[in-house]
Amino acid sequence: MQTLNQNSYFNKIGLVFVLGLLALITLFFFASEVEDREKHFATLAQISAIKQHDILLSEDILKLQSGLLSNYDSIVDSIRKIEETFTTIEHADIEAIKDHWFAVTLHPAFSRLLLQEKEIQESLYTYKNEFAKREKAIERFKAINATLRNSQKSFPIILSELITELEKKPNSEKAILDVEILLYDESLFLIKDDAELREKITKDIEAVRQIPKQYPDLAELTETVARHAEIIAGQEDEIHRLIANVTDPIFLKYLNDIHDSYNAYFGILHEIGYSYRVMMFIISVLLLGTVLFIGYRLLSTNNLLQERTANIELLQHAALAANEAKNLENAVSEILRLVCQYTSWPVGHAYYYNEEHDNLLPSCVWYLEKPEEFQLFKNITERTVFARGKGLPGRVLANKEPAWINDVQVDDNFPRNKEAKDIGVHAGLAFPIAVDNNIVAVLEFFAAEILEPKNDLLERLAVIGTQIG
Repeated sequence: MQTLNQNSYFNKIGLVFVLGLLALITLFFFASEVEDREKHFATLAQISAIKQHDILLSEDILKLQSGLLSNYDSIVDSIRKIEETFTTIEHADIEAIKDHWFAVTLHPAFSRLLLQEKEIQESLYTYKNEFAKREKAIERFKAINATLRNSQKSFPIILSELITELEKKPNSEKAILDVEILLYDESLFLIKDDAELREKITKDIEAVRQIPKQYPDLAELTETVARHAEIIAGQEDEIHRLIANVTDPIFLKYLNDIHDSYNAYFGILHEIGYSYRVMMFIISVLLLGTVLFIGYRLLSTNNLLQERTANIELLQHAALAANEAKNLENAVSEILRLVCQYTSWPVGHAYYYNEEHDNLLPSCVWYLEKPEEFQLFKNITERTVFARGKGLPGRVLANKEPAWINDVQVDDNFPRNKEAKDIGVHAGLAFPIAVDNNIVAVLEFFAAEILEPKNDLLERLAVIGTQIG
């Protein structure tokens, strides 16, 4: 009996030892796989970051040309971030597996790995060279744009001065008319750039340059006007050409090529690494004489997949949850809750579109973190109807895109702030819910403090608005 008990005891010890060893092997197996995947995701995230900065760079160039930006800080910042992130990708260690005996001697995918690595290097080299050309074009754009803006600013002032001087001269009616025609054509050119108008401006400039023949003392002033006019008419074309080069979508194509090459590379790398780990796993199972590890591996794989699934962005979960709702009201209620929890904003409310009167009607669908604290605002809202373009919901209805107000208490187009001295909320945002491109509802959210707009949040909410519909 004692011997049997001892055997049972040692059997238990042996089983615990086997299970512990299996657990350690499994941990090593999956830890190395997760590490490979994390490197993969980190690299792809860096490429995506470059794409985002690339898009922002193009947008800022266009804003600068149209006068929406007053300096080059954001452009310089985007270029710096692109270069830094690109350098990180360029110096990433993608060659470590070359020294692995299993990959070099046994795995048939190793030759494909080398070819894919060559493709990555070529893609990186292409983008680096093209981006260097792009930087030079941006520098030229900055120089030409500065000259052009200076001429556009100085031209009307100097031209006005020339007209003033001509008015003091006898028989200057024709000269004044030539100058005014030049001013008119230049003003028209800024609105409508075409070859025929540019040719006419050239003739206008030549006509103005004839003025010193009659009034020699105005030669310097006349020439200054003519030069500024030539810069405005002549360099606008060069600006457009440089902008077209700098904002060319080909740069995003290069980044997409790099992204695809890395994806393919890591696919092969994972294939090799996975094969190696499976081989070691099988050897371990044979040495230990049990198939228990197989079940544990399957269980661990399932847990790993669940962890991966749990890392999906909260707003994507919100869109999915809303799409699974039984009706629009349930979807709206769920979105209000999830967005409020995601943003930590305490108030969410839904306005529904009234097609008959083309306006927005308040609903009883709310999310209130502290109902008693926002009761006044709730009461005001539930008796407020918005026409198209009026208030925060109305402007979303009119523009069909999300909107943000830093402080609704002082906003001129927020009628509810006139109902009470303090309505209890400050920052506000809203986005439309669309079905077949028709807005059926507008969801609005409010914070208790003043907040600056977050464009990335508005973009995600806009996507959710289309997914719900």
